[in-house]
Amino acid sequence: MGLTSRDKRDAYYRLAKAHGYRARAAFKLIQMEDTLSLLKNATRVVDLCAAPGGWTQVVVERCAAAVVAVDLKDVAPVDGATILVGDLTSPLVIERIASTLDGKADVVLCDGAPDVLDLGDVDAHLQLSLCRAALVCARKVLAQGGSFVCKIYRGRGAAAFFDELRREFADVLCAKPRCSRHASVEAYAVGRGFGRASDATGPVPFVACGGADAFDADASYALEEDYVYRDPVQAPLRPPHLVGVPTPPPAPTARRAAPAVAARPPRRREALACEGAPPPASDAGGLGAWFL
Repeated sequence: MGLTSRDKRDAYYRLAKAHGYRARAAFKLIQMEDTLSLLKNATRVVDLCAAPGGWTQVVVERCAAAVVAVDLKDVAPVDGATILVGDLTSPLVIERIASTLDGKADVVLCDGAPDVLDLGDVDAHLQLSLCRAALVCARKVLAQGGSFVCKIYRGRGAAAFFDELRREFADVLCAKPRCSRHASVEAYAVGRGFGRASDATGPVPFVACGGADAFDADASYALEEDYVYRDPVQAPLRPPHLVGVPTPPPAPTARRAAPAVAARPPRRREALACEGAPPPASDAGGLGAWFL
């Protein structure tokens, strides 16, 4: 496969590189923000599972807010954001987030997902566990009236999670950005008005985000005649295929002289021959006499 193969298959992938975003997922937040105004008037924002930092870039770009980005992995610095490395399920990490904010957050975002196993029910269960962990963090750091956005897989258990949100937020909906592939079961659970339970009943509203002029995420588009390939904006700091690989020793700068070899004592066979002892009948039968 050539360098431009993914550029041809994914318009948002090449757009992300053209606009300086670290991941195509940045357009998911952009499209939700354009439709739902999630970041309007926000002064403090928490971005959970932030790596590689695409959503953090959008938040810094879209609003003048104090941004705290958290992830298990190292995240390259983003101008205008504070990067924390830690597990969002840890109470100590949540306390650290709260102390870094110096106040309550207006918006808590989470675009994280566990490694997909291609086992529908298992993947949905793992994703829901992450959603609930993000919600626990939001309860601790979110201000009254604040907003919460979390990636969710539509399927078994999703309805129960939306019911949980309705007990915590006045307005709950399910958002699907146009740059999210139609074949993907991912969507985004959105809660607004934290601290007031919703009086809505029945199915959660489904909102498609992004204008009608947006690219089709499942379509391939021809490259322009003058198209120039661009490398990704930010390479992984610790790519998975290198984690655990020992660092090779540095190459020697100068060739050192071989150490002097001391004279070896005569081997047992030589000693026996000098003493006039007969050699063993065979190597297999006389190893003890040869080497002991």
